[in-house]
Amino acid sequence: MIGLMFNRWAQVIGLLIFFLLLSSQNVFAQFADNQINLPEDRRRAVNPAPASRDFKAINDRHKILLAVIDTGVDYNHPSLEEHVHFNLDASGAPTGTGWDFAAEDAWPSPYVSPSADLDPQAPPGARGLALHVGKLFSDFATAYPQHSQSINGSRQFMQEDAGGLYHGTHVAGLAVYDEPRIGLLPYRALPINVVYKLGKQVRPDTMDTVVRAIRRAIQDGARVINLSLGIAILKDLETPPIDFEKMVARMAEVKKMAIENPQVAFIAATGNNGTWIDENARQALPCGVEAKNILCVGALDPEGGIASFTNIVLPDYPFLLAPGQNIVSLTPTLMCQVPGYLLQGFLDPRLMQDATMKEFYFKSVAQYCEQTTGFAARSGTSMAAPLAARLVAKELLRNMNQSGAQAIQNVLNAGTDLKVGRLVIRRVKVDRPSWYPEAMTLSNGATRPFFEFYGR
Repeated sequence: MIGLMFNRWAQVIGLLIFFLLLSSQNVFAQFADNQINLPEDRRRAVNPAPASRDFKAINDRHKILLAVIDTGVDYNHPSLEEHVHFNLDASGAPTGTGWDFAAEDAWPSPYVSPSADLDPQAPPGARGLALHVGKLFSDFATAYPQHSQSINGSRQFMQEDAGGLYHGTHVAGLAVYDEPRIGLLPYRALPINVVYKLGKQVRPDTMDTVVRAIRRAIQDGARVINLSLGIAILKDLETPPIDFEKMVARMAEVKKMAIENPQVAFIAATGNNGTWIDENARQALPCGVEAKNILCVGALDPEGGIASFTNIVLPDYPFLLAPGQNIVSLTPTLMCQVPGYLLQGFLDPRLMQDATMKEFYFKSVAQYCEQTTGFAARSGTSMAAPLAARLVAKELLRNMNQSGAQAIQNVLNAGTDLKVGRLVIRRVKVDRPSWYPEAMTLSNGATRPFFEFYGR
């Protein structure tokens, strides 16, 4: 019964929701239960209190603010504690950082909570699925209390995994490492809330959320805005005219913001379709927007050549290549790295009936939780963009009076040429992060397979 309910629920989502695809090869769709108006206990579970630190001293060190518009950030990750820029009250206590457009609060964490079980307008299948999974998550937390902060009844861990909500933390780690003068402002534009009215899903305007996030980041003083995401659309008969018109309107809004805010550098991933972006057939937001302070970034492979999956920008817009394949960075510390195929076991109704099977399954999940280190290797233009954003931020630190376009141009000038067919594209090198040796060591002391940055 649970399996049937899940299949029906997944089909509804697949048919009705408008997917915003992150530019990472490991991410497929970003959706979650509605995160607005969560009960207080569930909201606390997904918005951990900031770990103790000298918030004011850290803020004072930040000379450039870099915004990451993504899936939220683990603001308690040890490798980010010196970078997250918090809003402080009169006593110096944090009141939030950036903004969470999924939950509409000031704590853009990468975690989500179930809510379908509490929603009287959700269909029975969605409510039943949430109750089933929530009960198993609670049982797991009881059996393995050492992992209860990662998997429990107040967290929808399967949606965190399926939506790739590690993504924003991974991106953030690559944008700010080893430069304490860069302050990080996280904005959670994803996941998309699954909203029900009278048992049916309501299609959200995802493009509008991204535009709102960009606007807020500018208002909050960000000098660099990283967008490791994109909305691509083809100008052909397969695209409904209303969607294409919306895309064109949003692109015009982004272009207007870029022109009106020349001090800001916008850094965007080109995407991973192994194709091109041009001004006619293939539109994209924001890489289809013509502005000198919007830099689009494709991916290099470990040998310094162009990665096979990377999209290429054909018009004469600012465009470069940065490392983007098998890149090690941060992952949320309260998110177990469990393979998706294993997580599907939580949907099996037999776990409620067979204690031996349940015990064996929980043990398998726990073993992966024990191997979680807070680091992982990922590939995609999502990884290339923040590495370029960091270089642009460092260029602005060198000369704070530069415009965003000037900083981008200086980074381009410092790169080298890579010939790709008839195209000549600029590429950049990056330094290896100081936490790289730690990231390469697994919790059991073994060495992670070696992934090299194309750099010094």
